[in-house]
Amino acid sequence: MRTITWNSKVAKTRGKAWREKLVAGRLDAALHPSKLKLMRVQKGLSQDTIAKKLGVPLSTYGSIERGNLPVKSLTAVKLSSILRTSQTILFKKSGKKLVATK
Repeated sequence: MRTITWNSKVAKTRGKAWREKLVAGRLDAALHPSKLKLMRVQKGLSQDTIAKKLGVPLSTYGSIERGNLPVKSLTAVKLSSILRTSQTILFKKSGKKLVATK
């Protein structure tokens, strides 16, 4: 209950533009999931399971899956090993790091 009240207050203070951007981001993620998410779902694994296998917090793995957080090649190797697929299918190069592909 407390969280719902707090979220309402945050939404009011941040304004309409913030809410629209939030909704648009969620819609985009639902319509265009990353290949990492698709592979995870096909294998029947939860985000929590993969986060534990990687040794990272759930929120960190969620950011990786959405493509918001780049990963080092070692993490990409671990993820591709967990999902039994190639790194090139799951990630694209962004500078020295890799980002989940849509």
